[in-house]
Amino acid sequence: MSDRRSKREAARSEDVADLFRILRVMSCDPNISEADFRIAFRISQRRHAQTGWAEAGDAFLIDELPRTDRQKLRRFRKRMREAGWIKFIEGERGRGTRYLFLDDNVPEIEKRLDESRDQRHAKSALAKIERESGLKAAALGVKFHPETEFSVDPITGEISPLIQSLMGVKSPSDKGGGFTPLLPNSSTYDSSCRQQNMTPEEHASSSSVTCRHCEALATVEVRLSPRAPMTPVCAECAEDFFFTESRPLSPRRG
Repeated sequence: MSDRRSKREAARSEDVADLFRILRVMSCDPNISEADFRIAFRISQRRHAQTGWAEAGDAFLIDELPRTDRQKLRRFRKRMREAGWIKFIEGERGRGTRYLFLDDNVPEIEKRLDESRDQRHAKSALAKIERESGLKAAALGVKFHPETEFSVDPITGEISPLIQSLMGVKSPSDKGGGFTPLLPNSSTYDSSCRQQNMTPEEHASSSSVTCRHCEALATVEVRLSPRAPMTPVCAECAEDFFFTESRPLSPRRG
């Protein structure tokens, strides 16, 4: 008579994948505690390849898992059955309890996980676009209105959203070259776009108008909000304020 025992049936790869899928989604269920998942994971390692049932006695689980007793195992079986993750047949005549893992909860939890992941990716992509748009605006010297957070064109004073390309307008492709801002006369913002020669000799008629904030010689008029009146300010104060519109001081103000 041969002493060789029959080899244990090898588990099919698709069955193993299904079991790991159930365990992965089970770990994301907020109704399952870490202790319950630890017990379920140990039971899953005794799953039979053909029947799908896992047999594990209470004495075996108590020996294998620290801080586990029969009362905790009874509560574990009750909670897992009510949560829809397992069904079991209690052992008789010295046999261990048999467990079958269920996948009824998997589709709903996977859908929730996918939605959470998509929202996180969309939020991350939007933050990246806003950050890149802010860097481009800073390179152009664009100021922003403190209430609307819209950009203020340094040349025309026109107000526009910072990320206007997101509002139903397809952004142009960057293929073939990088982003190259064009400014008047190939000059920088600080040297030509905002600085003007507003000395009393050049604008004698405005020499009597003083800045409303520091009482220095006013050089420009600015509008601090869409409906506010034009306010004369000096060149230094104009750099310190966010404004919706600016223009050289009118000769009639002299």
